[in-house]
Amino acid sequence: MTHQNQGLPFAVVDVETTGFSNRDRVLEVAVVHADGDGTVTGRWSTLVNPRCHIPNTHVHGITAARVAAAPLFSDIAAELVGQLEGRIFVAHNAPFDSRLLTAEFGRLGLAPDLLRGSALCTLALTGRLSPASGRGLSAALAAAGITNDRAHAAEGDAVATARLLRHYLHRSPSVVAEMLHPLHPVTLTGEDAAVLAGVTPGNDHPVPLLTRDLASAPVTAARDGGWLNQLATGVPVVGEPNVDEYLDLLAAAMLDRELSVHEITALTACADDLGIGREEAVAVHTGFVRQLAVLAWADGTVTPEEREELHSAAKALGVDRSEVDRWLDSPDATAQGRALPELRLQPGDRVTFTGETEIPRATWEARAREAGLDVGGVTRRSVLLVAADPDTGSAKATKARGLGVPVVTESGFARLLGELENTGSGDIDPRRVISVSHPAADGDLPAGDDCTAGDLTTTFYGEPGDPADPGVPVPGPVTPGPESSGVPDTAAPSAVPDGTAVDAALDTALDTALGLLGFLARTHGSLRAAVEHGGVSAVDGELPSHVEALLSRAGDPTGSFRRVVGERRGTVAGILGAFWRETGDRDRLILRERIVATDRATLAQIADLVGVTRERVRQVQNRLIGKLTEISASGPVADLLAGIRAHAHPVNTLEAVTTVFPELAETLPGWEVPLWQILDALDDDFRVDDGWVCFPDLQTAAQRTGSLLATMVNAEGVAEVSAVLAKSSIDSPDILENWLTTCGYLVTDGHVLTRVGSQAARAAALLSVVGHPMTVADMYTRLNDAKTERSFRNGLARGGDLVRVGMDSWALKRWGLEEYTGIADLIGRRVDAAVAAGREGVAVDDLIDDLTREFGVSASSVRTYAASGEFTSTGGTVRRRTEPVVNSADPAESNGLYMRDGRWCLLLTVTADHLRGSGFTVPNGLTAGLDLAWNEPLMLPSDLGEHRVTWGGIGNSSVGSIRRHLEELGCRAGDRVWIDLHDGERFTVTPAAPWPAQFSGDGDGDGDGDMAWLAHHVGADPSTPEDARCSVVAEALGLAPDAPRRKILSRFRHRSDQEAVEVLEKLWM
Repeated sequence: MTHQNQGLPFAVVDVETTGFSNRDRVLEVAVVHADGDGTVTGRWSTLVNPRCHIPNTHVHGITAARVAAAPLFSDIAAELVGQLEGRIFVAHNAPFDSRLLTAEFGRLGLAPDLLRGSALCTLALTGRLSPASGRGLSAALAAAGITNDRAHAAEGDAVATARLLRHYLHRSPSVVAEMLHPLHPVTLTGEDAAVLAGVTPGNDHPVPLLTRDLASAPVTAARDGGWLNQLATGVPVVGEPNVDEYLDLLAAAMLDRELSVHEITALTACADDLGIGREEAVAVHTGFVRQLAVLAWADGTVTPEEREELHSAAKALGVDRSEVDRWLDSPDATAQGRALPELRLQPGDRVTFTGETEIPRATWEARAREAGLDVGGVTRRSVLLVAADPDTGSAKATKARGLGVPVVTESGFARLLGELENTGSGDIDPRRVISVSHPAADGDLPAGDDCTAGDLTTTFYGEPGDPADPGVPVPGPVTPGPESSGVPDTAAPSAVPDGTAVDAALDTALDTALGLLGFLARTHGSLRAAVEHGGVSAVDGELPSHVEALLSRAGDPTGSFRRVVGERRGTVAGILGAFWRETGDRDRLILRERIVATDRATLAQIADLVGVTRERVRQVQNRLIGKLTEISASGPVADLLAGIRAHAHPVNTLEAVTTVFPELAETLPGWEVPLWQILDALDDDFRVDDGWVCFPDLQTAAQRTGSLLATMVNAEGVAEVSAVLAKSSIDSPDILENWLTTCGYLVTDGHVLTRVGSQAARAAALLSVVGHPMTVADMYTRLNDAKTERSFRNGLARGGDLVRVGMDSWALKRWGLEEYTGIADLIGRRVDAAVAAGREGVAVDDLIDDLTREFGVSASSVRTYAASGEFTSTGGTVRRRTEPVVNSADPAESNGLYMRDGRWCLLLTVTADHLRGSGFTVPNGLTAGLDLAWNEPLMLPSDLGEHRVTWGGIGNSSVGSIRRHLEELGCRAGDRVWIDLHDGERFTVTPAAPWPAQFSGDGDGDGDGDMAWLAHHVGADPSTPEDARCSVVAEALGLAPDAPRRKILSRFRHRSDQEAVEVLEKLWM
């Protein structure tokens, strides 16, 4: 498997529960560990005490007495999560197991998304890889040749499911890889881990697990092999996760052919949980019973006891017993109720299917092929046609009756297939029954629109390798003439007995030629392109003149060739237009609103509009889809679909495809949507999404592109677009770049960047493209990142592939460049290296040349760092300082520091940087008395956690972010707060008093008002009496209350508080 989850380990899980709804409880859980190739590496299981009534003991063998000493789910929750974490969650019917476990975890307070996006379902895998095997685990195991002697014991089922997973991994790794691609391992969040820690007992008193002894577990092979349960597990996978989960639970509930009140309540709750309404549940029950009745004929016979079992099942599910009888009584009938005598199938017999069968056609076809039958279209050697409605007038049924091929019911085929599989083939010639369906059939082909050119071709020429049918003469040898190809001409007049046969042969030849020409013209874009592609050209590179003349005649829109082709084969618009005109108002509403609409109405909405049930709308929709499928299976519609595939597979723009086929953009009358939208609805092979034609859909096409790129990218997830173009089916560089962008990749400078999930990943990819270090600004501009440059810069530090190589530049770590760790650190490394080499230090000029050239720092910064902190610079040589560095700053001389509560505190005006969370410098006087070591942070406690205070760098003091404190206080930019270190004991941030509204002083020299402003400036109360304001200012500056004015002014000058100096000079000088 080549995908992002390759090699991830698996946790294969099975649970036994008290029922099916989210309110039911887990009784037993087992986890089997398997590595990336499915090899089992460990097992873990335990019974669980649900502390409630335990029903269905006959199914799982778990009694109240058995779980009395078992742990509660809360006791084992943490250990269970440990078994799952980091692995892909695997189960058979994984939606059920994950839903019940999620409900249990939810009762403990865990988030509901613990298992979301992590579950791989082996039931869904079975539907993809073994559709004929049925839905149950036992059926899937049987198809894979795996035995499970301990079914309905959690560990036994988990081990068996692990073996089934390994089987699928080795059988079809690409399919498993496709289903694994969107998944991620189970991941426990920090919040959930905290919840688990609170509900799980401590290690001092662990609750022991209680494992069920598999040797003593009930052997349920007999029950699982029971007739009704065999039928139930044989019901195919639907492909709708919620319906499949409900059917699986329904099959389990029907083991005893009865539904208890508890089971009915549980199934009702389960249907609600899965979003299945009452009408849909009735439809699911009815279809389930019908499929049971059809499968009842799998062994070739239905006994009265088996019939009664099916009646009991129908009654329990609220389905009329007539549904059972209708399907059980139909195997011996063909169309119009005629009996079907002694028909036996033999290996190699050709069988055909038509219509919407109860068991999906794909499942029947798979079973038929496994039994050795040949599945294909109706031909002369066909043995039978299996029809959902044996009286259908479909083209296949009409042709089958014309050839004398019997048309049988689905139950009839089930009986015949059962006889072939169980008793071997008989010796009765199947063609003895031809007269039963249409005794008068003479082998003539039916006329009319239902007989396609492909059908005529097959009948006229016979199957490849088969002898010619009776009535069609075998041509004799041919002597090639000048214009002969040497191929026998079966339409040669000498080989045909009369003129009627000649006309029929010519008609067939014409239809065959037109059909082939239509196919070639569509798949090549035009008939001319098909001819040129075939290499029919002269030596000089030009087409021969007679070929040019033929192409010109064929291309004339008013010529006879176009007219005959249109009349003979019809056009796509004409065929779909005729279909529209033949439908009634109700069918047209369903066609327009349910089948071809991009925003489809619900079944309930349509049912309300036309006054019928949702089930009836579903039936009409299926009938219409069946008819449209037949229309698109051959003729012009099929040719156009083939042309779309030829020009779009696996992906192309809708614009490019409509350029080749302009009619796709035309709106069809009545349908009122473009032709491409109708064909998109008819053909499940492709989808049109966001302007792209994708096979089979955009998500899968994008995943395949991802798989291709995974083999081509370098260590940073980068590949050259030209290399991708060479391996891609897309031949236009522009379209390829647009497609890669649609897939979520980034294309720049001829390269595709596949790892774009983070700023660091995108930056690493870009650096890989340019091949040299880049500044943050340049990378931000080139990547066109939607976030701010600041956010982009911060994201780079989280990239393990990146290294900072300058003040503002980054490089790939694998380039081996020296990391920029700060000027002081760079100087220290060079000084230490010089000392180790026997030198006294490093010349300051050499440091300047080196660091400015390599890291882009300024010369002045190098000089500053070289002469401060841990370094000294004397005589032009930089050395490490030998004496301790001392913070000798005087708080009294530090601007912004004022005495408050007997301590020096910082009066800070809040800025946007503070609110954003940035750290900031503070006056050294604030930290002078803390005995801080150089560059050694001090962590002070606060009400909101520890807070960092540092002295270092080039002699600056700093504190960490105070954002959380400001948010707690509700501060905005412009507000003032006090920063108090409490003499190194704790860290606080408190609001400073705002400027009172009653004061008007603004420092313009008007006397008392300005003294009030000055008091507020130093954090004192401006409402202090006028004669005391000078004293409170002096005390805030660390002076005596009666300090002379000259000392107060001098202190402000020493602090370089120019604003205060100007106010006082106006007042006092």
